[in-house]
Amino acid sequence: RSRYKREVRLQRRLDHPNVMPVLGRNLSASPPWFTMPLADASLAQDIRERGKRDLPWVVSAARQILAGVAHAHDHDVVHRDLKPPNVLRLGDVLKVADFGLGKDLQEDATHLTRTNQRMGTSAYMAPEQFDDPKSVGKPADVYAIGKIVCELSTGRRPPVRAVDLDGVDRDLHY
Repeated sequence: RSRYKREVRLQRRLDHPNVMPVLGRNLSASPPWFTMPLADASLAQDIRERGKRDLPWVVSAARQILAGVAHAHDHDVVHRDLKPPNVLRLGDVLKVADFGLGKDLQEDATHLTRTNQRMGTSAYMAPEQFDDPKSVGKPADVYAIGKIVCELSTGRRPPVRAVDLDGVDRDLHY
C-alpha cells in the first residue's frame, strides 16, 4: 500500500507532456485506486507489432522518453523500472508511466527499498541496480533508456548485464 501511494504521489508531481498524468485517485479506498488516460498501446506492443524501426522514428521516440525522464529527474524522481511496457503511447505521443518502483530523491522522502531487495527488470537494469538497488540514482534511468534505444533500433530485447550494439545505427552509439 505504501508503494502504491508513493507511485501515485510521484506521478502526480510530474506534469509533463511525456509523463502519463493521473486523472483521479482514491488512496484511502479498499482497494486504493487511480486512473490515467487509456493508452493506444505500449512501446512494447509497438515493437512486437512493427519490429525494428527507422532512425528518425527511433530518435523521435528516444527524445520523448528522455524528455519525460529528464522532467522526473528535475523533480527528484528516479523511475528505476524503465522498459518498453512502461512507456505508453497516446496517439503519436509517448508517455513514461508506472512509477511503482520510483524513488523520491528529496531528503525528507521515506525509503521503502531494502539494500538486498531486487528492483527493476533485468534486461534494462544498470549494473549497480543488481548490487545496491537502494542507492540507485538518475544514471540507472539513463542506462535503461540506452537499452530501450537498442531495442527500438533492432527489435530485439536487450541482453541482461550487457550492451549489444549489433544492429544499432552507428549514429546512436554515442
